[in-house]
Amino acid sequence: MGHILIVDDDPDILRLVRTGLTKAGFEVSEAEDGSSALAKIIERKPDLLITDAMMPNKDGYQLAAELRHRPETASLPIIMLTALQQELDALKAFQDGVDDFVTKPFSMPLLRARVTTLLNRAHAIEVAASPTTLAATDEPLAADRMTTGFRELDVAMGGGVPKGSNVLVIGETGSGKSSLARHFIASGLAASERCMIITLDDDPAMVRQSLGALLKKPVIEYEKLDYFRLVDCYSWTRGLARGNERFSVSGSLDLNQLVGIVSDAGAELGQTVNDKMGGRRVIDSVSSLFITFELPSVQRFLAQIARTAASYGNVTTLFLLEEGSIDSRSLSNIRYLMDVVLELKFDDRHRARIVTMKWSKFSRQWVSIEE
Repeated sequence: MGHILIVDDDPDILRLVRTGLTKAGFEVSEAEDGSSALAKIIERKPDLLITDAMMPNKDGYQLAAELRHRPETASLPIIMLTALQQELDALKAFQDGVDDFVTKPFSMPLLRARVTTLLNRAHAIEVAASPTTLAATDEPLAADRMTTGFRELDVAMGGGVPKGSNVLVIGETGSGKSSLARHFIASGLAASERCMIITLDDDPAMVRQSLGALLKKPVIEYEKLDYFRLVDCYSWTRGLARGNERFSVSGSLDLNQLVGIVSDAGAELGQTVNDKMGGRRVIDSVSSLFITFELPSVQRFLAQIARTAASYGNVTTLFLLEEGSIDSRSLSNIRYLMDVVLELKFDDRHRARIVTMKWSKFSRQWVSIEE
């Protein structure tokens, strides 16, 4: 079933979690603070860590951050237990590398379900088969998959992109990154999924026009139903005082401010720790972030967004990156956060291929991403 390490300075919590997980068939070990937990993890790495937030000697945030900086524990699934319930507490947890966030008091069945989900995802990475060519199919998508907006790409992925994936989309200017992103969002809206676009390079007015051309009703109708939100950073990057969007960055932007705006927009969609409505997001230019901000700040921001995927109800996010815009080391750090990496190109038509995909079999063949 798996080996789980529980870290908490409250013996009652340790006993409760140990009993609940042991009955479910898990092997359980314990630690009373972050320092002793780190020593135990170095001695014998568990399959999953459950840690309290506030502890002596080394708190849960510090423990998670340190584990993420160690190559041998960088991918260790981490669940944080805490009595704190503010959204900022969850965001800090995700920024420090936590995969899921459970507030006290909690139900044991819920915690077991979260443990099982994270372990299944981790095991899927280890047992993922080598790439293979997949036959085309007209079968409907599985419940845990969503369409990219392009049938051939869905087939190459083995039946669509797994929900809750973080997807890095790399390509030169004109390779079709924006088109893929808009088809991805339009497909979500057509399926009544919650969707968000964070614009840094694309004019919000043009984004709305392009989406409207793909949908059966105006974008504003989806906004009224709380299915769509647009976060406008484009106006700020172009030096405008403020854009026309309700969620629009103004003044001096820092990435903490942007996190707050994204969080506010997501709250209206139900993309939160409590509501877990899932859905889709697009960040239209990771490249612009690297141009504007220091490397460590951008990497923390991207990690913060990526690690909310599961805890917000399996939100799938596309991160668009201009090919050649960052150095190879920075690119490697970003790719580590991603579940899927897509490469785009344009020769006689727009095409995509899957470079990596952690959760299932896939094809490496170039496929069309044109209607």
